[in-house]
Amino acid sequence: MKFESRKDVQALDYPDFVALLGQENTPPGGEDTVRWWIDKASIDEHSHLLDLACSTGFSSRYIAHHLGCSGVGIDLSSSAIERARQVRGELRLDFQVADATDLPLADETFTHVVAGGTFAFFDASEAALDEVARVLEPGGKLCVSNFFYRSSPPDELLDTVEQYIDFRPRAHWTEQWWREYFTSRFELCESQTHSLEPVSIPAVVFATRRMLDESSFYADARPELQQQCFDRMRDTRIVLNEHRRYQGLALEIWELK
Repeated sequence: MKFESRKDVQALDYPDFVALLGQENTPPGGEDTVRWWIDKASIDEHSHLLDLACSTGFSSRYIAHHLGCSGVGIDLSSSAIERARQVRGELRLDFQVADATDLPLADETFTHVVAGGTFAFFDASEAALDEVARVLEPGGKLCVSNFFYRSSPPDELLDTVEQYIDFRPRAHWTEQWWREYFTSRFELCESQTHSLEPVSIPAVVFATRRMLDESSFYADARPELQQQCFDRMRDTRIVLNEHRRYQGLALEIWELK
């Protein structure tokens, strides 16, 4: 697709927009989260992991790069998967377009599943959890990094979040709600929680500019298109920054029952 106008940029859904820019869609908590998973879930060079709803593959790529293990990443976005394949290098990773609620993968295949805030995005979240349990080896570990609500966000804010990222979070997603959800198939091994607070608007703008400066698509685009990309990403990050006022972050390791 050739991008010539604001209409073209705005027509992309948010995951494809992120993939177009080559943004590293890291799990909540970024590299610190992945290092915590490695330590607490005992991921090593012999592990075979599934990166669930992997976007451009940051989590599995980081782990495989540092440990030399193998893995598979799946996502519904073909643009994100294409980007993941482009940047995997010689790592022992396979990326494919697939639905987390109907995985084209054999039973008891993986030692670990890593999922950075992904279960909230599945319409059939119970089916996704069942599929994770099916493809994990006995005693396998599910590593999650999950946003939850410390206090109830206003409906107007949720409306705006949905407008910018094509997804509406549910106000009942508290820490306890998520604990009960995972407990249906798994036992909690390790957990760590953090409060989230918004940063200043100048800090949001700086982070947006820094991210775009690393994008080859952005660097090659015409100035008018660069401005449209910057405006959309900046405005999205400002909305998500305000959303942080109500959120917490839970890092957890769950073991298959």
